[in-house]
Amino acid sequence: MTRRTRGFAKTVKRLILLILAFAAGAATHRAITPISPHDVHVSGDGAAQLAEALFTWPGPERAGDAAIATTQVITVRRWQNLEGLTDIARLCGVACDGRAGVVILRRPSLNGLTRVVLVNLGNYGAGEMLDAGQPMPDQIVACVVQGIETARNDGRVNVTECDVPEHVTLLRPRLWTPRPQ
Repeated sequence: MTRRTRGFAKTVKRLILLILAFAAGAATHRAITPISPHDVHVSGDGAAQLAEALFTWPGPERAGDAAIATTQVITVRRWQNLEGLTDIARLCGVACDGRAGVVILRRPSLNGLTRVVLVNLGNYGAGEMLDAGQPMPDQIVACVVQGIETARNDGRVNVTECDVPEHVTLLRPRLWTPRPQ
């Protein structure tokens, strides 16, 4: 039996490093790739009216549960309304201080990327209308839906009908994304 040489040990070490680098690259790619299918859950102030406009063909699919949706949209009349949603307010942090109209929380995990899109309807001029119990006009609903689509597709949607307010994107990683059983 022949003895192993130093060259063999170097080759094995390089092979192991190559395999580890490949595994790290695959895990990173998986973490930043959105989970399929792309479904959306809308909740919050004016959610019924926005959902009616958002979930039209060829729009996204409606998710029944917010915990397993690939994109969760939460609409508030003003940022102060997040005080009741402590988990979301903690994730949002200082980004929800009123400067941005839309805050996008990208949530990479080992089994795929999800998003939480927080929309301040006051930046669109709809906060006072909802306070008064009035429905949002179609023009404002179209602008909010375009803002949601822009956030959901990482800015790859051309906005033509209105100006979408400034948005802030935050990265909030987590270990695992819940999926339906």
